[in-house]
Amino acid sequence: MKDIMRFFQQKMTWLGLIIVIAAISVIGLAQIGSTSNPVPKNMPVAFIQNDQPFSLPNGQKLSIGNQIAEKIISQRGEKKPIQWTLLKDKETAMDELNQMKYYAVLFIPDQLSQDVASSLSPKPQKAEVTIYINQGKNTTGANLVRQGMEGLTDTMNAALRAQLLSAIKVQGDQLNTAQAAALSEPITFKLENVNAVPPKSMNGNAPVAFTILAWFGAIVASVSLYTASKKATSAAKRSSSGIIAAQSVTGVIYAMTAALITLLLAKWLDLALPDALTFITYFFIISYCFYCIQSALLNVLGLSAMPLLILVFFFGSPILSLPEEMLPPFTQDWLYSWIPLRFGADVFRDILYFGNDMNLETPLTILITAAAISLGVSLLSAIIPSNRRQTKTEKI
Repeated sequence: MKDIMRFFQQKMTWLGLIIVIAAISVIGLAQIGSTSNPVPKNMPVAFIQNDQPFSLPNGQKLSIGNQIAEKIISQRGEKKPIQWTLLKDKETAMDELNQMKYYAVLFIPDQLSQDVASSLSPKPQKAEVTIYINQGKNTTGANLVRQGMEGLTDTMNAALRAQLLSAIKVQGDQLNTAQAAALSEPITFKLENVNAVPPKSMNGNAPVAFTILAWFGAIVASVSLYTASKKATSAAKRSSSGIIAAQSVTGVIYAMTAALITLLLAKWLDLALPDALTFITYFFIISYCFYCIQSALLNVLGLSAMPLLILVFFFGSPILSLPEEMLPPFTQDWLYSWIPLRFGADVFRDILYFGNDMNLETPLTILITAAAISLGVSLLSAIIPSNRRQTKTEKI
């Protein structure tokens, strides 16, 4: 009985309970809170209206393209699921899809009204509208936009069906088989993926997985080399700026090793990859940038920076697979806007699904700039304490 009482009198018994509450609260907030109730808002989608009005035999004009455009414009507004933008031509639209500006483009051809009107003739023509889905921008976002577009197509076809049936009634309610088939679906909406996510790409999550590997590999490297540098500094009993420089150079070896191992792992798992040199180059750059950032925190704060590095992962990893437009405003402003993992995922997304180097400049510039600043901070962390120790010695 006394042993039991002593057990409950131990501080660690109740301290552990507090730690459990704190750990679950923080990790729960990171994993759930940052993405709670994700709702698509203002997801950018473009449309091109080239359709020309067509005169019906009864003198009325059919303008299907304008009807679709009016329907689209009526859906504009703050916090709508889709934010529509009118573009002038298809070439511009495809270029901006490649720049990750839109999740989709709806293209209305110039003869749409004429083809729809042919449903009133004995030999109807197929009326087709093409929707280009930018799958590589974000698989989750692209799928949500696809669903929204399918809802729009159903609404438009229902309205056109009623309009055409009224016109046929005026003609005497006579239909042949071809007309009946055309009226069942006045417009065929063709869905076509661009910058498609290839098979064996973890359902579009490969950029996220590679980013997480780069971050964790960098944690191992930064902690290992920080520990070694502290031991070397203690043994040398002099300024550690040279040791910090050696630490930074050795990080290159760690980052390159991480890139090679990840490439071998991806090949063994038969994942879809660009050419090996491209993958290794960009994985190395991302991994080394992560390493520099983490090393700077460790060199300034010591091992007390470790919880921060882990928290960045726990808070950051859930948001990487979601489109920015689905994140809560707080997460967008205070987490997504600066977190290093986001920029790494952007780089991987481009090289895996786009491959045109049009989307690399911004994320790479941010990561490389952050890494360069971090290297400077690491060197200063060695020089400044050394100067302080020298000043104290001179005073004595």
